[in-house]
Amino acid sequence: MLTKHLLFYYDDNASKHLFKVACGIDSMVVGEDEILGQTMNAYMTAKEENTTAYELNMIFQSAFACAKRIKTDTALSRTSVSVATLASNEAVKFGRNILVIGSSGNVGTTVLKNLISHKDVTVKATLRHHNSRFSVIENLGIDVVDYKDRYKYINEADCIISATSSPHYTITYYDLKKYINDEKQRLFIDLAVPADIDSFVTKIKDTKLINIDYFEQLARENNIIKLDSVSKAKEIIDEELNSLKKDLLFHDLLPLLDKVKNAVENKPLEELIYKMKSTASATAFEEFINVLKTL
Repeated sequence: MLTKHLLFYYDDNASKHLFKVACGIDSMVVGEDEILGQTMNAYMTAKEENTTAYELNMIFQSAFACAKRIKTDTALSRTSVSVATLASNEAVKFGRNILVIGSSGNVGTTVLKNLISHKDVTVKATLRHHNSRFSVIENLGIDVVDYKDRYKYINEADCIISATSSPHYTITYYDLKKYINDEKQRLFIDLAVPADIDSFVTKIKDTKLINIDYFEQLARENNIIKLDSVSKAKEIIDEELNSLKKDLLFHDLLPLLDKVKNAVENKPLEELIYKMKSTASATAFEEFINVLKTL
């Protein structure tokens, strides 16, 4: 019964699968870091229970080192293709006080989760009091305000993000100008289709409006960058797997070094060459010959 829920990998394929998972290549969101933390926790648990030996230790530690190299040398984990994540990052760059309108939907919820992952950010979210998610969002540590009072909180916000499924504007120019009573710079981000925010709000001084078209274009551009990073990451994985395999082979050879040394000393070089020719692969024999040429 369990087999239909499991994946089985053997030999080199098992190591390669681990590397791809740890590095985020096989994740639903390519390049995300959460799976790396989960893999590390699983490994540490196994190690604490003394269920790992030198081979597993070397393989897992190499996978973690590979993930770190990919994170440093590529844009894989630094490049988001999620509109909600891009919008959240844009908001936090602009200011630290953020109001989210439409926090009960999928996009709004994702925006909230991204916002609270940043330090020193104050987030307020609007909900109607009869909404069943009111207490859930409060439990995230977010101040929840009633949707009907949204304009009262816009004046103190640096950035306002709206992502509802409403067929009507959540913010109109004529209502907004009644509540804006200073010349503070504000960023409005509209992630809704049809639009939530009246485009005329930009008539108000120091007000900037970005809509979903901007973020979708940015997401497309980032996706191209991410695909390039995936190719680079796969090259790095192959390099690291090759180094790992040599380290494992060398580790296995260490206890036999004295025996090998004595065997080699007692055999003519010509005999060794013919032995290699008859038993080794063409690639291995070529490498052996190349080593002899350097002597």
